[in-house]
Amino acid sequence: MPNDPSIENILADLAVLQIEFQKIQSHCDDSLRAHGSGNFDEDSLSAASEAWQSSTEPNNTHSLHQRLNGVCSFYLDSDNAIRQRIRDTVAAQRSILDALHEHPGWCAKQLKSTANRDYLRTGLAAIAIHDNRIDFRDTFTALADLYLASIETGIQPSLDLYKVGALASDLSRTKWPQDSTKNFLQHFEDSAYFMSEVQPRLNPK
Repeated sequence: MPNDPSIENILADLAVLQIEFQKIQSHCDDSLRAHGSGNFDEDSLSAASEAWQSSTEPNNTHSLHQRLNGVCSFYLDSDNAIRQRIRDTVAAQRSILDALHEHPGWCAKQLKSTANRDYLRTGLAAIAIHDNRIDFRDTFTALADLYLASIETGIQPSLDLYKVGALASDLSRTKWPQDSTKNFLQHFEDSAYFMSEVQPRLNPK
C-alpha cells in the first residue's frame, strides 16, 4: 500500500485483496472436498482443516491481513463520505467481508503480542467496515476477542468503542433500529452478550 494512500489507491488495493483472499478461500474449499470425504462430522472437518493449514503459507495470510489493516487505518482517518464509500465497496465483495470478519481476531493476536492500541482501533474499524453484512451475531464474538485482548494487555477499550462507533453506520440491517453497527460498538458493554459472555471472564471466581 502507498505511503500516502488516496481513496483510489485504497479501492484498488481492496480489489486485489478480494482476489487474494478468494484464492485462499478456494484453496480451503478444495481441501474440504478432498479431505472431508463429503462428510461434515468433526473428524472429517478437522482433517480437512489440518490439510488446508499445512498447505497454506501462513506468512501470505498474515501479509494480506497487514494490508487489510492499512485499509482499516485509512478508514479511521477518513471523512464520512469516504467511510461510506469504503463500506459500500466491500458490500459486494464476499471474500473481503469474510476477511473483515476474521480481521478482529488477527488484530487481537497482534494486540496481545505488541500491546499496541492501534490494533484495537483497526480491529474495531474492520467491524465498522463489515457493517453486520453477514451475521450480526459474529460481531459480538469479534468484539469479545478484541475487548478481552485489550484488558489482558492493560488497555481499557471503552473510549475506543465509543469513538470508532461514531465512525460506523447507524443503519440497522435487522427490523430492530438498535442493531446498527454504531450501536453495537458504542453499547457493547451494556449488552446482554457482554454481561453473560465477557464480564465473567473479567472477574473469574
